[in-house]
Amino acid sequence: MERTNIKLRSRSGFTLVEMLTAMIIMAVFFLSLHFISRIAITEPRKQEREMKMYADAGYGFKLMRKHVRESEGVLADTPGSPWVGERLVVTPLTGPNMAFGLYNNTGANSVDLFYIDDVSLDVNNVNNRFVLLSVPGPWSITFDPDVTDNKEMDAQIQVQDENSRPIFDVSTAAVRRKQ
Repeated sequence: MERTNIKLRSRSGFTLVEMLTAMIIMAVFFLSLHFISRIAITEPRKQEREMKMYADAGYGFKLMRKHVRESEGVLADTPGSPWVGERLVVTPLTGPNMAFGLYNNTGANSVDLFYIDDVSLDVNNVNNRFVLLSVPGPWSITFDPDVTDNKEMDAQIQVQDENSRPIFDVSTAAVRRKQ
């Protein structure tokens, strides 16, 4: 019997375990990169939207304070639909009563804090409402006006995100000037 001398050639390349390890490392790297870039893109938009809402709430409170100071009286009531929750009714020295409150804007999928300069007008007519702050669904907003002795007003606005985490909580107070 003749013996053949077969030389095994050396194997080059990667083993299956090495390939799987490299693929897992690359997947973790790319997923991390994806999530970091996603946060970098969405976070500034979210902060911008929240800052605009906060500024709008500040403007709404400024308008409320102005009208309360110059009024004959103020009261908080719960008129029912289409108003959402309580509203603040201001009786000016001259002219019709005006009101601040929440309105469920189903067309825009939002709840709006708005001002109407004559409570006898139809709230459902968009031309009669002046939107001060619009909170998109599924976020929520609460408006809590509190009136003391028909002359002092405290109001609070709280906006929460879809997980019921507060986005902001602001309040203001105003006293009617003595007549």
